[in-house]
Amino acid sequence: MAGQGRLRKRFERAQAEGDLPETAKPDALAAFVMTVTQGIAVQAKAGLSRAMLEAVAEQALATWPAANAPSSRPRRPRRKLRPSVRGATNYPLPQPYLPGGYARRA
Repeated sequence: MAGQGRLRKRFERAQAEGDLPETAKPDALAAFVMTVTQGIAVQAKAGLSRAMLEAVAEQALATWPAANAPSSRPRRPRRKLRPSVRGATNYPLPQPYLPGGYARRA
C-alpha cells in the first residue's frame, strides 16, 4: 500500500527527530493506523454511531507511544465539530440561525 509506505517513512522521520521513542516500530505503527482507519470506515458504513466511532479513535490514540522528549512545537487546539445534519446537537448555533437572530432595520 502506497499510503502505508508513506506513513512508515514519516514515522521513521518522527523517530529520528525524537517525536517517537526509539522502541517504536514505524512499520507496525503504519499498519496500525491503516487498520484502524479502514476499520472505522467499515464500521461507519455499517451504521455505527458517531459517538462510538469517536470513542474507537480515542482508544486507538490512547495506545500511541509517548515521545522521548517533549515536542518543541505547541499542540494545535482540537477543532470543534460542526453540528450534525441528522439530529440535535449541544453546539450553539451562529446568531443568524436563531429565531429573531437578524437585526431589524429601522
